[in-house]
Amino acid sequence: MEKIVTEGKTKSIGVSNYNVQNLISVLSICTIKPVVNEVEFHPYLYQKDLKHFCDKENIKIIAYNPLVKGPYCKRSDDIIKKKKLDLFNEDIIKELAKKYNRTLGKIILNWHVHLGVIPIPGTSNPNRMKENLNSIEFIMDEDDYNKLCCFEDKQYRFCDSLPLFGIDIFA
Repeated sequence: MEKIVTEGKTKSIGVSNYNVQNLISVLSICTIKPVVNEVEFHPYLYQKDLKHFCDKENIKIIAYNPLVKGPYCKRSDDIIKKKKLDLFNEDIIKELAKKYNRTLGKIILNWHVHLGVIPIPGTSNPNRMKENLNSIEFIMDEDDYNKLCCFEDKQYRFCDSLPLFGIDIFA
């Protein structure tokens, strides 16, 4: 990847699903540091330590699945348990949407941007695309941004993978 940068075929390097340990390993051997790390990041999975490390190293986080679409699955003794969770049904998000007269999606995406995280919500609806882009047109009170971090004790991962060779790559 570094060769592609030095040849001018791309401007920078990005990684995906790297935890702090993975980033430390890469940073210890690279000559061109990655500028982004694309990970699952949302109020249900507020990866505070990873965010802090990336901020310190000047690596931007790109958040996939920022609006949390899909069922949450938890593995327990090889049994997959599905739990339906929906940020759009959380009372605090509904309250903030009402307070700021914004859609639920705008509240969540605005929280990401406030944190310095780049959210990439998926949609094929042109109206929703415009709405998502307009999520930066307002600023909430700092206390309200902090309320959206209150889910951090849940740490629900929606884009989970089976452990590879007994190693959880998201650990």
